[in-house]
Amino acid sequence: MELHSQVQAVHGSDHLAQIDILDCTSGTVHREDCGGLFVFIGADAQTQWLPPDIACDARGYILTGEDVVKSGRWSSQRDPYLLETSVPGIFACGDVRFSPIKRVASAVGEGSMAIAFVQQYLQHHAQPASL
Repeated sequence: MELHSQVQAVHGSDHLAQIDILDCTSGTVHREDCGGLFVFIGADAQTQWLPPDIACDARGYILTGEDVVKSGRWSSQRDPYLLETSVPGIFACGDVRFSPIKRVASAVGEGSMAIAFVQQYLQHHAQPASL
């Protein structure tokens, strides 16, 4: 399906059999055979609640690791951990993080990594920075 199209309706009795596709340019609808469908529910970061100390890109995705350094928002003497935000000791993972990879499996893996980074951080610091 092309970017200027969207699914209008789905059809089938006990499994998906066909979909109606709306061509957003012409306004016409046509039916296609289809045995599976992936639904993308959106990719909005929803980080407006974060304090301004947490650096984000223009779309609201949280900058971490090297991206924080590139943005000029890293103030510590050491390099940030891969998933560390602009506030030392605060980590972000998954789809909210600035990254071209937006997949559940990646988010789960990053969550495990974040736990390891938090443990490393706490070994070297008494407590995470407060906002």
